[in-house]
Amino acid sequence: METGFRKWGWRWVCAFSFLCLCAMPAVSQDCNGTYEKGLALLNKKTEANVKEAIRQFESAKRCYKVNRDQTGIQNCDEQIAACNQLLKSFTQRASKSVVSTEQTVLFSALGGTQMVPVEMKRNWTFSGSHDWCSAVKDAEGLKLVADPNPSTVRRSQTVTVQWSGHKQLLKIVQEGSEIQLSLGERDVYFTADDEERTIDVQSNYAWTVQEESIPEWCTVRVDSTHLYLLPAYNDSGERREATIRLAAETKKETLRVVQDMDDFKVLTETGQDTVSFYRMGGKKEVSVEYTVRKEDQGWEVESYPNWCEAEKDGGNVLRLNCSRNKTKAVRSGVIRLKRGRRLISLVVTQSHKGETLKQALFGK
Repeated sequence: METGFRKWGWRWVCAFSFLCLCAMPAVSQDCNGTYEKGLALLNKKTEANVKEAIRQFESAKRCYKVNRDQTGIQNCDEQIAACNQLLKSFTQRASKSVVSTEQTVLFSALGGTQMVPVEMKRNWTFSGSHDWCSAVKDAEGLKLVADPNPSTVRRSQTVTVQWSGHKQLLKIVQEGSEIQLSLGERDVYFTADDEERTIDVQSNYAWTVQEESIPEWCTVRVDSTHLYLLPAYNDSGERREATIRLAAETKKETLRVVQDMDDFKVLTETGQDTVSFYRMGGKKEVSVEYTVRKEDQGWEVESYPNWCEAEKDGGNVLRLNCSRNKTKAVRSGVIRLKRGRRLISLVVTQSHKGETLKQALFGK
């Protein structure tokens, strides 16, 4: 009986050992399959795939430990180390600047467009655009567009590139323009009694008028974009000229100012500013002289006495028509001619009743 029991016991042990021997290749096959999956993921060399590959290698390692496969365990350890090294390189790359090594982008005063490459596959954002410089996310990186800088002052701003808790400052600098100074006109001509004239001044820098260049006969005032000139009435008998100098730092300009003398005059028969009429009245003509200029309005009769009518005939003749003096007193009046701001007073007299023609003409 004891012999039979031993016989069946050995049979069960043999059967169990046989089953274990048959199952080991299957278990080993599962370990190898998991290991191969890890290798396939590692070969893709992306951060997410490498992390998944580590999990596969760790699973295969546990499997190899069950089977006491030291070679498999060693292979898994080597691959896990390789994965960790690759993840470390990803981290080091991310910790470096995601933009080009040059952290300052320089624009000329003319402005323009520049592309800053961004070596980052993961999602990134930016902030910090200003009025004169805009930034746009592009497939190639960060596209910067700068407007022309009209000022002579250098300007700068900062754009911040951000990703995964990191940030990189990108400084944008634009040079200032060269100093500019120009005048709307370089030569200004005034008549003897001309009015104030406005000259346009274009400059990107604060400009001034050199006081020593301003003539005594001309009043000058300025604002940021204009120069105003007002000459005094020129009764000097000759043309006058001056050069007004403007300066914006090292940039200089000059303005030539010319003013004609007053040549508006009335020529009477006697050479005086007086015309005499006999008591019977009558008509007379007086010559008027002046220089005719472009867009000149000429002269006008401003006033005259009610007994001696004055009117303009053409551009060079003044016609006088005096009525008869019925009183016993000499009468006189003033005829005023106007040209711009200039006034000429012409005195007209008329003899009284009883005065002889000789007395009226010669005062005897």
